[in-house]
Amino acid sequence: MRLVWQTAFAVRSALTLPFLAVLALAGCASGGGGGGGGGGAGTAPASGIAPPGLPRPAGVFAPSSMTSEEIAPGVAHVEMTIPGGPWLVHIVAISPAAREVELRTVKGLDHVVGRERPSEMARRTAAAEGRELLAAVNADFFNFTPPGVSEGPQVSAGQVLKSEDRNRAARADTVLRDQPVFGVAADGRPFFADAHLDGGARVADDAALTLLRVNRAASNDSLTLYNSFLGDTTPSDSGVTELVLRAVRAAAMAGDTAVAVITSIDTAFAGVPIPADGAVLALPARMARSEHTARLAAAVGDTVRWWLPFDGAPPRVRELVGGYPMLLRDGRHVFEDTKAIISGFSVTQHPRTAVATLADGSLILLAVDGRSEASKGMSLTQLTDFLVALGAVNALNLDGGGSTVMVVGDSIVSHPSDKEGERAVANALVVLDGREGGKR
Repeated sequence: MRLVWQTAFAVRSALTLPFLAVLALAGCASGGGGGGGGGGAGTAPASGIAPPGLPRPAGVFAPSSMTSEEIAPGVAHVEMTIPGGPWLVHIVAISPAAREVELRTVKGLDHVVGRERPSEMARRTAAAEGRELLAAVNADFFNFTPPGVSEGPQVSAGQVLKSEDRNRAARADTVLRDQPVFGVAADGRPFFADAHLDGGARVADDAALTLLRVNRAASNDSLTLYNSFLGDTTPSDSGVTELVLRAVRAAAMAGDTAVAVITSIDTAFAGVPIPADGAVLALPARMARSEHTARLAAAVGDTVRWWLPFDGAPPRVRELVGGYPMLLRDGRHVFEDTKAIISGFSVTQHPRTAVATLADGSLILLAVDGRSEASKGMSLTQLTDFLVALGAVNALNLDGGGSTVMVVGDSIVSHPSDKEGERAVANALVVLDGREGGKR
């Protein structure tokens, strides 16, 4: 499976999964009899790549109906009606053998500030690349003011779109928390981690300086990098010294070293234009006064190098998006370990969106309808237990409530709970057919 994402925080090592391993397809058929499972009751599809065979849940999660449709080789759309909730559940299941599927994260309006409906993000991405749209779900939590700024970090096609601090920056939080993320490494392997940006920069032969902030307000603790995802200009309070950079060599992945040349230096507070072919590096007052950076007053023409790895994640990252909280790690319930989690968020039943991996390396995107008589929504405990019933071993909760939506092909298959319908959100996970021409 070829994963290409567009869209990290903390201290635990990343959980990586062998997404490029080929499944023993004979073992993909689901159990549970008629109407049960994702793999088509053991019959190999014409493509020769079977979608993951999801088990038919039992007990309170036993479905009265369970349908599965292959939407691309190795990719299935599964729907369940579960009277025990009641719940309507929508799943896109992707086999690790589906190597020609591309998974992206897409930012609303392609800017740090901006909201857009997931279906619109997905359609414009597919159209821009000439690919067939397979599926999409909403992704990270976000702020309404300023609109569409995600609570977590994001890496998009190897470029860091936004960083965050070591701890999650949700307004409702009253305690410090790690920020869990889901991402795709440069080699195509998906991973879950608590990770945060831990970058650095070097001007000419000077000592390396800490770089922890991308497209965020400047701070005295590090340099701040601004790129085109922020917009046309830097903030007016971006720093005392701003180095305007023309790119010489871009970083292919987060973690690689980028090289640029200083074209101008600005010390005003009005902000400066961000070059389309470069970036702006802002030095806070404390750093600007230090002996390490004193020479920058006459450094036009100097070479600048910077690198943006995420501590806790693989060394080179292609795609990355935040969520909260982690639900499963290696098959173990972990969200209950989250300190002071708000009961109205965790215990109350809401529409839910999640991303998870199964023991065989399959990836699933999941949306649970809620706030209706037909589907009440799930608590985090119910969501975690349901994912375990599907065979998940690692899982991350994404934004839910009125943000929850699933798109399959050209249609919204879930039932968004907002009275206006599908909500404009910060970012989305988009699944495209990656074959030449993107057509089946």
